[in-house]
Amino acid sequence: YESSYLTGRSDVLLPSFPMRKACNEMITQEARSRALGEDYPLLHALMASTSVFNNASKEEKCYELPDDDSFDGIWDFQYCTQLLPQETYFSMTGIKDMFFHRPINNEMISS
Repeated sequence: YESSYLTGRSDVLLPSFPMRKACNEMITQEARSRALGEDYPLLHALMASTSVFNNASKEEKCYELPDDDSFDGIWDFQYCTQLLPQETYFSMTGIKDMFFHRPINNEMISS
């Protein structure tokens, strides 16, 4: 069944068996990219695969990389999609865990 336990938002669900879905997305997208004659079909496939988790909400804009050959902002893409579990998945309450009270939210991490 679908679940939001890793997304941190009750309205953003990962599919059942997310790794299976990610692998299927990779296979499907590579075949589609090759059929269309796109450059770098494996890169398109990797993006489709990682989107299962990194863009589960379908709201992220980080996936729209510019076509400019001098663009070196791949690190911007990684930063925008990288979430560290110890910083984003769980708030610490000091009651149900061994840590000091520390609520976590995306606004806090962004600042």
